[in-house]
Amino acid sequence: MKKSSFPFTALLVGIAGLPLGAAAMDGPQAKYGFSIGGGAGSNSVEGSDYTGNGNHVSDTQLSYKALVGYRFNDIVSIESQYIDFGTAEGGGNSVKAHGFTSGGVFAFPMTSHIHPYAKAQALFWDADGSFNGLDRSDTGIDFSYGAGGRFILGRNFDLRAEYERFEFEDTDVHTISAMAQLNF
Repeated sequence: MKKSSFPFTALLVGIAGLPLGAAAMDGPQAKYGFSIGGGAGSNSVEGSDYTGNGNHVSDTQLSYKALVGYRFNDIVSIESQYIDFGTAEGGGNSVKAHGFTSGGVFAFPMTSHIHPYAKAQALFWDADGSFNGLDRSDTGIDFSYGAGGRFILGRNFDLRAEYERFEFEDTDVHTISAMAQLNF
């Protein structure tokens, strides 16, 4: 018997409708200055096999984020994140990774409540992998980028939805996430 996805779909539709309700309100814009936030997302991982046996890591995992930022004006912000990418598995191989990002966020305000944005950042990562019983730890610094939208629900509170692409040497990670952000 197929399980009903109605409750999950209703929740997604309700969350998606929050920005529309905020756009209809005539309220204050978000503050400039410091912000903190956090959220969760879904990673799609496609990684190389370092042992040459052809068993690549390909998996989808839950990820978690925490962020701190500073908003200079309606357009320019700087931001740092901690991201736990989780553990991806496939073909008898596994990779567990986490990292920090630091970079710029560039918004394109459509209304006082809806701000699409693009981001460019450096990723400082650490990954531990097991490939055919051979353990490997690696660290590095790589460029990453993303895009999303801030939905401003008040002077001190935003919801964000974003897509980010990360690369760890030969492993590509695509992340879609939702976050809450407090502005001070």
